[in-house]
Amino acid sequence: MHPEFVRMVLEVKRLHVQVEAITNGMLLDEVKAEALLDAGLDTLWVSIDGASPECYVDVRKEGDLPRVIENLERLRDLKIQRRSETPEIAISFVAMRRNLAELPEVLKLEHRIGARKFLVTNVYPHTPELLGEVLYRRSIGEALWSRSTIRMARMDPDRRVAGVLEDVIHGLYAPRLEGVEVLWPSDTCPFVARGSTCVRWDGQVSPCLPLLHTHGSYLENRLRTTTAFTIGSVREQGLRELWMSPEYVALRERVEGFDFSPCTECNSCEKADGNQEDCFGNTTPACGGCLWAQGFIQCP
Repeated sequence: MHPEFVRMVLEVKRLHVQVEAITNGMLLDEVKAEALLDAGLDTLWVSIDGASPECYVDVRKEGDLPRVIENLERLRDLKIQRRSETPEIAISFVAMRRNLAELPEVLKLEHRIGARKFLVTNVYPHTPELLGEVLYRRSIGEALWSRSTIRMARMDPDRRVAGVLEDVIHGLYAPRLEGVEVLWPSDTCPFVARGSTCVRWDGQVSPCLPLLHTHGSYLENRLRTTTAFTIGSVREQGLRELWMSPEYVALRERVEGFDFSPCTECNSCEKADGNQEDCFGNTTPACGGCLWAQGFIQCP
C-alpha cells in the first residue's frame, strides 16, 4: 500500500468527486479500514478470482482468501458500527476456464460481506498459458452486429429458464440477446467514453491503461506488441493543461470516431501485430486491436 494513499484520498475528496480504489484486500487490516472510512473513500474494488482457497491461490499465487474475506467482514462491521454507507464494497472477478465454475459462489459475497457491485471481465492474455484460459475465442472474430436479435422479457431466474438461455447463446452463430450491445459496445473506447485519463508512476499521462506501458499480449494466437503512448508529464504541466492540449483533444476525437482497422476480426497482416500503424493509414496509437474497445476486457 502506498504510504501516502490515505492522504491522496483526502486531497481528491476535497474536490467533491467520487473516489474509488482497487486492491487485492490482503493489507486491509483494522487500522487501514478505519483510515479509509475517515478519508471518505466512496468505493473499494476488491479482486477476488475464486470462491475456494484452492482456486483463489491457483490464480493469485501469493493470495490468502480467508484473510481477504476476514478483512472485508471487518470493514463491513465497521461500516455498520459507524452507520456509514461508504466505502461501498465491490468485487472484480477475472473469468477464466479454470475458475468460471466458482463465479456463482463469488456472487454470494453480496450477502456475506455486503458487496453491492460486481464486475466480471475476461483475462488479458499476455502469456501463452493465459491464452489457453480465455473465454472469447469464437466471439473475437465475429461481428456483433451481423446477427439477428432476440428481445427477452423478464422471466423467473430458475434452472429451467437458465438452461434454455444457455442453449440460446451456446452456438457459434447464435442470435444475440438485445441489450448486449449496450453492455458491451463494440468500437468504443471505455476510457475516452467516460472521460478518464491515466497517470503513470513517473508522472507520464496516457489516455488509457493499455497504453501506459509497452507490453505484449495475444490476439488469437498471434503475439501483439502494444507500444506505450503518452501525452506529457504532470511533473512539467498541469493535468488540465495536458487534457486540453491540441494533441490530446485530437486523439480523443479520433478515438471517439473509431475509424480504425478491424484488427480483432481480421488479424491477418503484420500490422495487426502492433499499434503503430494500421491498414487504414492510422498512426500510433492505432486502436483496432484493442480488447477493451471491443468489450472483451473491462476495468472498474
